[in-house]
Amino acid sequence: MDLPEMSRGAELLSALAGPAGGFMLFALHPVLPRLATAGLVQSVYNLLPVYPLDGGRIFRCILEMTLLPPKAQKLQKIVTILCCIGILTAGFYGWFALQYGPLCFLLSVLTVIRIK
Repeated sequence: MDLPEMSRGAELLSALAGPAGGFMLFALHPVLPRLATAGLVQSVYNLLPVYPLDGGRIFRCILEMTLLPPKAQKLQKIVTILCCIGILTAGFYGWFALQYGPLCFLLSVLTVIRIK
C-alpha cells in the first residue's frame, strides 16, 4: 500500500494509539483477567524503544523533533543496540540464573533477529 508520509506529530499520535489500546483493555481486568493481562504485557513490550515497535516510532519522532536528523539516527541505533543486548541478557539470565530453560534465550534471540 502506497501512502503519503505522515508528519512527525501524526506519526507520534498513531504510534501512541497501539499501546494506549492495550492499556485501556486492562480496565477489563475484573471481567477478563487473562485477556487484560495479555494486553498489558503486549503494550509494555510494544513500548520498547526499538524502531519497528511503536516505542521505537515514538522515540524516533521525539528525537527527530528535538535533534538534527544525523544525531537522531545515531542515537536511535545506539538505543536499539542497547535494547537488543538487554533482551539477550534477560534471556540468558532466565536460562541460567533462574533455570527457566533454553526457551527464554531462544525467544530473546528470535526477538532480536526480528528487530533487525
